[in-house]
Amino acid sequence: MKSKRHFWAILAVIFFVGLGLWLGPYLYYHCLLGDCIAPDQYIMEFTKTGSSLVVLVVGAGVIRWAFDLRDREHQRIEDEQAFLRAVLADLKTAYDAVDTSRTLIVANFEGYREGQIPALIQASITLRNVRRALKDRGTKIQPALKQELTHCSDFVENIIHEYRRYFDENRYQGIERDRFWDGRWGMQRQGGDGTAKSDPILAFLDEAIYKLEFCDHIDSASRFFRERYMETMQ
Repeated sequence: MKSKRHFWAILAVIFFVGLGLWLGPYLYYHCLLGDCIAPDQYIMEFTKTGSSLVVLVVGAGVIRWAFDLRDREHQRIEDEQAFLRAVLADLKTAYDAVDTSRTLIVANFEGYREGQIPALIQASITLRNVRRALKDRGTKIQPALKQELTHCSDFVENIIHEYRRYFDENRYQGIERDRFWDGRWGMQRQGGDGTAKSDPILAFLDEAIYKLEFCDHIDSASRFFRERYMETMQ
Protein backbone atom coordinates (compact mmCIF):
# COMPACT_ATOMS: atom_id res chain seq x y z
CA MET A 1 0.00 0.00 0.00
CA LYS A 2 2.81 2.41 0.87
CA SER A 3 4.59 1.67 -2.41
CA LYS A 4 1.41 2.51 -4.33
CA ARG A 5 1.13 5.86 -2.57
CA HIS A 6 4.75 6.60 -3.43
CA PHE A 7 4.11 5.65 -7.07
CA TRP A 8 1.16 8.00 -7.48
CA ALA A 9 3.01 10.77 -5.63
CA ILE A 10 5.89 10.43 -8.08
CA LEU A 11 3.46 10.60 -11.00
CA ALA A 12 1.91 13.78 -9.56
CA VAL A 13 5.35 15.35 -9.21
CA ILE A 14 6.19 14.38 -12.80
CA PHE A 15 2.94 15.92 -13.99
CA PHE A 16 3.39 19.27 -12.25
CA VAL A 17 7.12 19.48 -12.96
CA GLY A 18 6.48 18.77 -16.64
CA LEU A 19 3.73 21.34 -16.70
CA GLY A 20 6.00 23.87 -15.03
CA LEU A 21 8.88 23.16 -17.40
CA TRP A 22 6.57 23.84 -20.30
CA LEU A 23 4.65 26.77 -18.83
CA GLY A 24 7.68 28.71 -17.52
CA PRO A 25 9.67 29.01 -20.78
CA TYR A 26 6.49 29.50 -22.74
CA LEU A 27 5.42 32.51 -20.68
CA TYR A 28 8.96 33.87 -20.69
CA TYR A 29 9.51 33.76 -24.42
CA HIS A 30 6.02 34.68 -25.52
CA CYS A 31 4.98 37.23 -22.86
CA LEU A 32 7.95 38.77 -21.08
CA LEU A 33 9.85 39.22 -24.32
CA GLY A 34 6.89 40.92 -25.90
CA ASP A 35 5.88 38.15 -28.21
CA CYS A 36 2.57 37.53 -26.52
CA ILE A 37 0.12 35.21 -28.21
CA ALA A 38 -3.63 35.35 -28.32
CA PRO A 39 -5.45 33.81 -25.33
CA ASP A 40 -7.19 31.20 -27.48
CA GLN A 41 -3.87 30.04 -28.95
CA TYR A 42 -2.36 29.90 -25.46
CA ILE A 43 -5.27 27.83 -24.22
CA MET A 44 -4.85 25.49 -27.17
CA GLU A 45 -1.14 25.03 -26.47
CA PHE A 46 -1.82 24.56 -22.78
CA THR A 47 -4.52 21.95 -23.53
CA LYS A 48 -2.23 20.05 -25.88
CA THR A 49 0.54 19.89 -23.33
CA GLY A 50 -1.83 19.04 -20.48
CA SER A 51 -3.38 16.27 -22.56
CA SER A 52 0.05 14.81 -23.28
CA LEU A 53 0.90 14.82 -19.58
CA VAL A 54 -2.44 13.23 -18.71
CA VAL A 55 -1.87 10.49 -21.27
CA LEU A 56 1.60 9.94 -19.81
CA VAL A 57 0.27 9.66 -16.26
CA VAL A 58 -2.66 7.41 -17.26
CA GLY A 59 -0.36 5.20 -19.30
CA ALA A 60 2.03 4.87 -16.40
CA GLY A 61 -0.89 4.07 -14.09
CA VAL A 62 -2.17 1.35 -16.43
CA ILE A 63 1.29 -0.20 -16.64
CA ARG A 64 1.60 -0.15 -12.86
CA TRP A 65 -1.86 -1.71 -12.49
CA ALA A 66 -0.88 -4.49 -14.91
CA PHE A 67 2.31 -5.19 -12.92
CA ASP A 68 0.35 -5.18 -9.65
CA LEU A 69 -2.19 -7.60 -11.12
CA ARG A 70 0.60 -9.90 -12.26
CA ASP A 71 2.31 -9.74 -8.85
CA ARG A 72 -0.96 -10.50 -7.04
CA GLU A 73 -1.58 -13.51 -9.27
CA HIS A 74 1.95 -14.79 -8.69
CA GLN A 75 1.50 -14.35 -4.94
CA ARG A 76 -1.85 -16.15 -5.04
CA ILE A 77 -0.30 -19.09 -6.88
CA GLU A 78 2.65 -19.23 -4.47
CA ASP A 79 0.29 -19.16 -1.48
CA GLU A 80 -1.83 -21.95 -2.95
CA GLN A 81 1.25 -24.04 -3.71
CA ALA A 82 2.51 -23.61 -0.15
CA PHE A 83 -0.92 -24.59 1.18
CA LEU A 84 -1.10 -27.68 -1.03
CA ARG A 85 2.41 -28.75 0.00
CA ALA A 86 1.41 -28.42 3.66
CA VAL A 87 -1.77 -30.46 3.12
CA LEU A 88 0.14 -33.20 1.30
CA ALA A 89 2.71 -33.28 4.10
CA ASP A 90 -0.06 -33.58 6.71
CA LEU A 91 -1.74 -36.40 4.82
CA LYS A 92 1.57 -38.26 4.56
CA THR A 93 2.22 -37.73 8.28
CA ALA A 94 -1.21 -39.10 9.17
CA TYR A 95 -0.82 -42.07 6.82
CA ASP A 96 2.66 -42.91 8.14
CA ALA A 97 1.46 -42.75 11.76
CA VAL A 98 -1.55 -45.01 11.15
CA ASP A 99 0.33 -47.48 8.98
CA THR A 100 3.30 -47.70 11.37
CA SER A 101 0.96 -48.21 14.33
CA ARG A 102 -0.89 -50.99 12.57
CA THR A 103 2.34 -52.70 11.49
CA LEU A 104 3.70 -52.69 15.03
CA ILE A 105 0.42 -53.90 16.52
CA VAL A 106 0.04 -56.75 14.02
CA ALA A 107 3.71 -57.70 14.34
CA ASN A 108 3.12 -58.11 18.09
CA PHE A 109 6.27 -56.22 19.05
CA GLU A 110 6.47 -56.39 22.80
CA GLY A 111 5.70 -53.08 24.50
CA TYR A 112 4.74 -51.35 21.27
CA ARG A 113 1.03 -51.98 21.00
CA GLU A 114 -0.26 -49.78 23.77
CA GLY A 115 2.12 -47.03 22.74
CA GLN A 116 0.48 -46.77 19.33
CA ILE A 117 -2.71 -45.19 20.66
CA PRO A 118 -1.13 -41.69 21.04
CA ALA A 119 0.13 -41.98 17.45
CA LEU A 120 -3.37 -42.83 16.24
CA ILE A 121 -4.79 -39.90 18.20
CA GLN A 122 -2.24 -37.55 16.61
CA ALA A 123 -3.10 -38.91 13.16
CA SER A 124 -6.78 -38.26 13.85
CA ILE A 125 -6.01 -34.69 14.92
CA THR A 126 -3.91 -34.14 11.79
CA LEU A 127 -6.74 -35.31 9.54
CA ARG A 128 -9.24 -33.07 11.34
CA ASN A 129 -6.84 -30.15 10.97
CA VAL A 130 -6.65 -30.73 7.21
CA ARG A 131 -10.44 -30.59 6.95
CA ARG A 132 -10.56 -27.49 9.16
CA ALA A 133 -7.83 -25.76 7.14
CA LEU A 134 -9.74 -26.32 3.92
CA LYS A 135 -12.89 -24.91 5.49
CA ASP A 136 -11.13 -21.90 7.04
CA ARG A 137 -9.39 -21.11 3.76
CA GLY A 138 -12.74 -20.96 2.03
CA THR A 139 -11.66 -23.58 -0.47
CA LYS A 140 -14.58 -25.10 -2.34
CA ILE A 141 -14.19 -28.79 -1.52
CA GLN A 142 -15.48 -31.24 -4.08
CA PRO A 143 -18.02 -33.68 -2.57
CA ALA A 144 -15.83 -36.65 -3.53
CA LEU A 145 -12.77 -35.16 -1.80
CA LYS A 146 -14.77 -34.27 1.29
CA GLN A 147 -16.04 -37.82 1.46
CA GLU A 148 -12.51 -39.24 1.18
CA LEU A 149 -11.16 -37.06 4.00
CA THR A 150 -14.18 -37.74 6.20
CA HIS A 151 -13.85 -41.48 5.63
CA CYS A 152 -10.17 -41.47 6.64
CA SER A 153 -10.80 -39.37 9.72
CA ASP A 154 -13.80 -41.45 10.83
CA PHE A 155 -11.87 -44.69 10.34
CA VAL A 156 -9.12 -43.64 12.76
CA GLU A 157 -11.51 -42.04 15.25
CA ASN A 158 -13.61 -45.21 15.37
CA ILE A 159 -10.53 -47.24 16.29
CA ILE A 160 -9.69 -44.84 19.11
CA HIS A 161 -13.30 -44.73 20.29
CA GLU A 162 -13.61 -48.52 20.35
CA TYR A 163 -10.31 -48.86 22.21
CA ARG A 164 -11.34 -46.32 24.86
CA ARG A 165 -14.88 -47.73 25.16
CA TYR A 166 -13.60 -51.23 25.78
CA PHE A 167 -11.27 -50.17 28.56
CA ASP A 168 -13.78 -47.78 30.11
CA GLU A 169 -16.12 -50.76 30.46
CA ASN A 170 -13.43 -53.10 31.79
CA ARG A 171 -11.13 -50.79 33.72
CA TYR A 172 -12.08 -52.38 37.07
CA GLN A 173 -11.46 -55.93 35.87
CA GLY A 174 -7.69 -55.69 35.56
CA ILE A 175 -7.78 -56.26 31.81
CA GLU A 176 -4.29 -56.07 30.34
CA ARG A 177 -4.09 -53.80 27.35
CA ASP A 178 -2.06 -56.25 25.31
CA ARG A 179 -4.82 -58.82 25.78
CA PHE A 180 -7.15 -56.39 24.02
CA TRP A 181 -5.10 -56.54 20.83
CA ASP A 182 -4.38 -60.27 21.23
CA GLY A 183 -8.06 -61.01 21.59
CA ARG A 184 -9.07 -58.91 18.61
CA TRP A 185 -6.26 -60.34 16.51
CA GLY A 186 -7.48 -63.84 17.31
CA MET A 187 -11.03 -62.82 16.38
CA GLN A 188 -9.74 -61.37 13.14
CA ARG A 189 -8.08 -64.64 12.22
CA GLN A 190 -11.23 -66.65 12.97
CA GLY A 191 -14.04 -64.21 12.13
CA GLY A 192 -15.76 -63.69 8.81
CA ASP A 193 -15.75 -60.58 6.67
CA GLY A 194 -19.01 -59.35 8.17
CA THR A 195 -17.58 -59.42 11.68
CA ALA A 196 -14.38 -57.69 10.62
CA LYS A 197 -16.17 -54.90 8.79
CA SER A 198 -18.52 -54.20 11.67
CA ASP A 199 -15.74 -53.99 14.27
CA PRO A 200 -13.37 -50.97 13.96
CA ILE A 201 -10.45 -52.85 15.51
CA LEU A 202 -10.91 -55.95 13.35
CA ALA A 203 -11.19 -53.72 10.28
CA PHE A 204 -7.93 -52.05 11.32
CA LEU A 205 -6.15 -55.39 11.78
CA ASP A 206 -7.49 -56.96 8.59
CA GLU A 207 -5.12 -56.00 5.79
CA ALA A 208 -7.65 -56.09 2.96
CA ILE A 209 -10.29 -54.09 4.83
CA TYR A 210 -7.69 -51.65 6.16
CA LYS A 211 -6.50 -50.97 2.62
CA LEU A 212 -10.05 -50.58 1.33
CA GLU A 213 -11.38 -48.44 4.18
CA PHE A 214 -8.34 -46.23 4.86
CA CYS A 215 -5.40 -46.51 2.46
CA ASP A 216 -7.44 -46.18 -0.74
CA HIS A 217 -9.30 -43.13 0.60
CA ILE A 218 -6.25 -41.22 1.82
CA ASP A 219 -4.41 -42.07 -1.41
CA SER A 220 -7.35 -40.71 -3.41
CA ALA A 221 -7.34 -37.47 -1.39
CA SER A 222 -3.58 -37.11 -1.82
CA ARG A 223 -3.89 -37.67 -5.55
CA PHE A 224 -6.42 -34.84 -5.81
CA PHE A 225 -4.07 -32.39 -4.08
CA ARG A 226 -1.09 -33.51 -6.16
CA GLU A 227 -3.06 -32.97 -9.36
CA ARG A 228 -4.13 -29.54 -8.15
CA TYR A 229 -0.52 -28.70 -7.33
CA MET A 230 0.59 -29.72 -10.82
CA GLU A 231 -2.09 -27.46 -12.30
CA THR A 232 -0.65 -24.47 -10.44
CA MET A 233 2.77 -25.22 -11.94
CA GLN A 234 1.52 -24.76 -15.49
